[in-house]
Amino acid sequence: LVLLSLLFALWLCSLRSRGDFMFLHRWYRPDTPIRQCWQSSQAAGHQLFVWRFYFCLIALLFFAADAVFAYSHILKPYMAAGKTWSGELLMPTVACATAALLLGAAVQLVSHLAKAFVVPVMYWHGVTASRAWLVVFALCNQYPGAMLGYLIYGVVCGVAAGVAIVMFGVLTCCVGFIPMVIPYFGSVMLLPVALFFRGYPVCFLSQWRPDLIPASA
Repeated sequence: LVLLSLLFALWLCSLRSRGDFMFLHRWYRPDTPIRQCWQSSQAAGHQLFVWRFYFCLIALLFFAADAVFAYSHILKPYMAAGKTWSGELLMPTVACATAALLLGAAVQLVSHLAKAFVVPVMYWHGVTASRAWLVVFALCNQYPGAMLGYLIYGVVCGVAAGVAIVMFGVLTCCVGFIPMVIPYFGSVMLLPVALFFRGYPVCFLSQWRPDLIPASA
């Protein structure tokens, strides 16, 4: 079951990586058939999938190191003391929890930047993920205020969208939540929200740095 779950997760990651470029292809060429978008996104989607695979492995190694530290400095002394909590375990517990939270936040940030900025740069210039990351790093170093404003505004919009969805379900006496959990109907109902958050970074980057977009895009 674990092996099948891992294979299924890899398959979904491959589809998601290819779908990111299909979205951009339809964004700039809305009349393009789905089959042509699927074929044109094969090479770039595979490169993005490989990068995400290695990034996931590195992130898992960091989380595993944190788990090993927690076992050796918290769980093992706790079990050796007869499951008795002591003040000496407080600092290692705080350190492990803080490290796990920071690692989780870093993984989320890198994953979001990869989808928001790396994918458009790869699509516009036909470069690999590593070269696109160099462009994104340069933008973060040169314009940290703009990047921070983009992230803050994205979080505010995410909170507002979540509150609006919850309020819609509550005002309909929870009846509105029923079609949201149905795969197809839920996707159709939440399509405007998904389109906004998928197109927001593309519009932000294209309007903020129009020099990054080639004339053919």
